[in-house]
Amino acid sequence: DYDHETIALGSAIDGYEIGALRSQIEAATGTRIRRGDAPPDETSMTPEAVEELPAQAAAPDAGHQLRANPLSLGSPSTLVLITANLVPVAGFFFLGWNLADVMVLYWAESAVIGFFNICKIIVIGRWKALFAAPFFAGHFGGFMAVHFLFIYTLFVEPSQTGNATGDSLAEVAELFVVLWPALLALFISHAFSFFTNFLSRREYSGKTVNDQMTEPYGRIIFMHLVLIFGGGLSMVLGNPAPVLLIVLVLKISFDVRAHLKQHSGKPVMKV
Repeated sequence: DYDHETIALGSAIDGYEIGALRSQIEAATGTRIRRGDAPPDETSMTPEAVEELPAQAAAPDAGHQLRANPLSLGSPSTLVLITANLVPVAGFFFLGWNLADVMVLYWAESAVIGFFNICKIIVIGRWKALFAAPFFAGHFGGFMAVHFLFIYTLFVEPSQTGNATGDSLAEVAELFVVLWPALLALFISHAFSFFTNFLSRREYSGKTVNDQMTEPYGRIIFMHLVLIFGGGLSMVLGNPAPVLLIVLVLKISFDVRAHLKQHSGKPVMKV
């Protein structure tokens, strides 16, 4: 309402244009446009309520799900891990395994961890794994080689007296023949955790290839520092049996703690 004048939509159209527009609408729709008020039955109708579609819930964050459902001591993968770590304890009590046997076994377990870490890199990176997996394998392989030379010099070689180099290498190979039950148990434990935790619980969600490439180093380095310290202590004391048993128990305790933390959705130790 401007200065007592009412302006409505279409008020500037004259009667001739209105008639032409009405004819075009009727021809296009096939219906006639009525004049006057709407019939009572039309005005009495109430529009049906339109049901609103519920907003699609956002996909829950995988890390939040893991934190909401953390693993426990009674979780299947934790029990399998504990059982696998009891095999070296049985070897110590019933098969006469010594310090060199245990050190070589846990070195070989590091190789198992590296193998499944490559599997994780493939799951996370897919085509990126074509470059990342070989790079990790080369870097981790060099780390394993230096680590083995260190273990061999400190623990394996002193336990082999009066042997030539060829005989020493043969005895190292024989160690793996003796240790295969424990190594198989540890491999099964890591494989079980890979399928039930990393894949089934979707732990790969939100992870990057770079994160996964560095993940195993912190755990392995810390674990072997503890083992080497305990092994050195047993050699100094001259009676390795009690210290070796303590080292085995500490290794189980550390493995369980690291396992629960790694699969809790919280950040893991990195180097």
